[in-house]
Amino acid sequence: MPDTQGSIREITKVPDFEAWRLRIDSLEKEKQHLLNENKRIQDQINDQANRIAKSESRLLAEETRQKMDDAHHRELEKNIDNLNKRCQRAEKIAAHMEQQIKEAKPNLKIDYQMLGECEPSTQLLAALLTWDSTPRAVKS
Repeated sequence: MPDTQGSIREITKVPDFEAWRLRIDSLEKEKQHLLNENKRIQDQINDQANRIAKSESRLLAEETRQKMDDAHHRELEKNIDNLNKRCQRAEKIAAHMEQQIKEAKPNLKIDYQMLGECEPSTQLLAALLTWDSTPRAVKS
């Protein structure tokens, strides 16, 4: 009689090819799904990287514009300061001239409402400009 026990052992050692095929198909589908998921995530990463690059570019442009605006603002502030200094100087000159007129003609009434279309003399302009550019000690 043949060894039935040995035959059964040999039969059980035969691989289950159908189970392997199903397992391989399952793994291939899972692999394809993961590759698709990976591509989708990579596309999202690329989109976000592009958005970040555009945002950084806009930020740089806005920072540059802000620096230019700040420089322009400082220049305008400087111009205002210079105009204020010239105005103060003109007020002092006007007060000094008023004092000189009152000393020369004490009974003269000055009409401050009458403003003529006078142009300042070159001497007056030069006095204002030299006063603007003269360094002065700061009062504490």
